[in-house]
Amino acid sequence: MMTITCKNFNEVFEQAQSYIKNEELLAQIEKAYKYAKVKHQGQLRRNGDPYLYHVLSTAYNLTLWHLDPATIQAGLLHDILEDTPTSVEDLTKEFGQEVATLVSAVTKVSHFAKEKRAEIKSDYLRKLYLSLADDIRVIIIKMADRLHNIRTIEFLEPKKQKVVAKETLEVYASIAHRLGMRELQAELEDRSFAVLYPDEYQKISNLIKKDQDKREQLVDNAIKEIRKTLVKHNKLKFDIYGRSKNIFSIYRKMYYFGKDFNDIHDILAIRIISDSVDNCYAILGYLHQKFTPLPGKFKDYIATPKNNMYQSLHTSIVFKNEIYELQIRTAEMEYYAMVGAAAHWRYKEGEEVSPKKKQAEIDEKLNIFQTILDLNTINKYQDNDENNVVNSNLETEIKQDLFSELIYVLTPNGKVVTLPLGSTILDFAYKIHTQIGETAMGARVNGVYSALNTVLKTGDVVEIKTAKTVKPNYDWLTIAKTNFARHKIKKYLNQTTIKPEIKTKSDNEKKIANIKEQIEKYIQEHKLRWRIANSSVIYQRLKILKYQNYDDFCLAIAGGAYSVEEAVKEILFKDSLKFKDFKAKKNLTPTNTNAFNDAIVENAPTIKTQLARCCLPIPDEAIIGYISKGQGIKVHRPICPNILNETKKEKKGRTLITTWNLPATIKRTYESAIKIYYLDRPGLLADIINLLNHLKVPIQMIDANNRLINHKGVLKVIIKVPGIDRLHQITSSLKKVPDIIEITRIIM
Repeated sequence: MMTITCKNFNEVFEQAQSYIKNEELLAQIEKAYKYAKVKHQGQLRRNGDPYLYHVLSTAYNLTLWHLDPATIQAGLLHDILEDTPTSVEDLTKEFGQEVATLVSAVTKVSHFAKEKRAEIKSDYLRKLYLSLADDIRVIIIKMADRLHNIRTIEFLEPKKQKVVAKETLEVYASIAHRLGMRELQAELEDRSFAVLYPDEYQKISNLIKKDQDKREQLVDNAIKEIRKTLVKHNKLKFDIYGRSKNIFSIYRKMYYFGKDFNDIHDILAIRIISDSVDNCYAILGYLHQKFTPLPGKFKDYIATPKNNMYQSLHTSIVFKNEIYELQIRTAEMEYYAMVGAAAHWRYKEGEEVSPKKKQAEIDEKLNIFQTILDLNTINKYQDNDENNVVNSNLETEIKQDLFSELIYVLTPNGKVVTLPLGSTILDFAYKIHTQIGETAMGARVNGVYSALNTVLKTGDVVEIKTAKTVKPNYDWLTIAKTNFARHKIKKYLNQTTIKPEIKTKSDNEKKIANIKEQIEKYIQEHKLRWRIANSSVIYQRLKILKYQNYDDFCLAIAGGAYSVEEAVKEILFKDSLKFKDFKAKKNLTPTNTNAFNDAIVENAPTIKTQLARCCLPIPDEAIIGYISKGQGIKVHRPICPNILNETKKEKKGRTLITTWNLPATIKRTYESAIKIYYLDRPGLLADIINLLNHLKVPIQMIDANNRLINHKGVLKVIIKVPGIDRLHQITSSLKKVPDIIEITRIIM
């Protein structure tokens, strides 16, 4: 049973004794309790309870996470400096430097919990995030403190309840998620959600209770069948049970993705805990043999952990026409999944601990502390008149770069790099190293050469291409999406270019940020998240409207070209029925270009061009015009060997800057040749053809005549696509077909 409020020190002491055996350290914890009891004597909480109950509850939560003795002492003493006439020197004398430093750090970020929240919010959050970067135990103590406060929130006046709940949901739950503290995150979300949106909370609670017995019976039956399958293999040791999804995460799926409650299949899921990593994979194999796995639902977070250190195998199976989500992991992974980064401060008997070393070890896996420090340093040296502007910037930028939805991208050697959703190749380059960012000219993404403004997605393998002649320019500020990359670009431009231009750019950036905020507000207020198209569709539409990127479009809205409502409904909606009319209304028909040309030469739009048959360029990828002997102007991909093999002198006189003629290409499809490297098995060709048919891809040619070497072969396919984004979607889907090794473009 959950302890809401701990009223007896014996509960804290017994829980600490379960994993701390050193009598001297246990005595220090008891000493901290007695000290807090004397100092808080006579102080009461709003519900009439002695204030001591709150610090006991905070310390009890810390013992449940198996935190070290110094952290438990700091939990018992965390309000001493703020609420009693005690100094840091007093604490240092009684409990030592480590405990005093922790209590002092917690106190520095506690003022926001009192009055005047709005006035000091930015300063509070700056201190909160910096404390996270300095010693993670500070934020863990604040989490334990906030957990008890949100559990007893009903004793606050209604207006204050809303403020505390909003702050808990937006700040503390986000940090808990980023630190991998899933159990804590779920409770903070649900309790805050109940205060902020009581009607929605009750509605989902009722939906869960309505068929709960039936769902639990289905899960029990599935567990029995899974257990029966696994016990046949004597060497497997495992535990298996059902787990329910928290209420706020169900609401999030219904709101953000427009799902009906009955369409959410993982409300009740099944978790399997094994004794080793090898057995996790063995269990997965046995279950995939027994049950039908759902394609595209397998995720291996053991081989590639999430950025919050979460590890597990995820899959979905079908049993008796019902879908079940399975999570398979070891007991150690289960512990980390529940308490996240706090696990690194789990007390181990006899271990000598260096806080700085621990912090470095955690950041190696979380990859957030150094980013916070970097952003803080950058903001400090910006030319702002008031501190609150700096603090507000830091708060916004940390939220955007670290606590927004993230993607996981790979380097060629397999290192996982985390970036905010919507990040580009340029952001990736700067994340690797500033020098790489400043000389980046493009990248190979999954083997395909792509421009700096290419938006990355989870699973992309990115190899940055650099050149000494490349330097940052103002256009890069619209390409980069992460604040870290944008700051680095601005710093370079400030050092090497004329200052007056910077003001113009800064004004534009403010306009863009303001419009983005208005669009986001409109979407949230009208609960339209689920209707918004994915980024590739939006970018395709913006290109049709002759905008280079989303920032340019926002700038046009700021200039009065469109209203926010028109932009959302007719451009961002994935089911926009008015888009064709909208395109016509914006006069997309070319007037001064050759309507039959797929590509046009800069400054000579009426000259006839032809797409080269050797490299088969397709719309929206980089192209170059080339004056061929006796064949006019041929349009190639820049990586085409027929271009690369020419000498520099020949190239200079015969290459032309060429761009796609979007109004002409919008209704056409183009041939693209791909090679599919595969491991031979019966039915593979049928799987590939069926998938392409399902995706409605016109197949022009398939060449399966090749010799197998070590059961491996190559399939050559020519398909028709409208542009590079569609080709990427198709190849991404093909890669999910079992036994396909790699897919590359063919150059004839």
